[in-house]
Amino acid sequence: MVSTERTPEVMTPEQAADYLKVNRETVYRFIRQGELVASKRGRG
Repeated sequence: MVSTERTPEVMTPEQAADYLKVNRETVYRFIRQGELVASKRGRG
């Protein structure tokens, strides 16, 4: 079966970790290694 749900284009690190089923620190490591694209939005 093919999923018809779209992946959100913008996620918080917590949402990305949940989506990828990894720890939040792993998401930050992926960002540092260039495996995920990140940008700050709003406050931060």
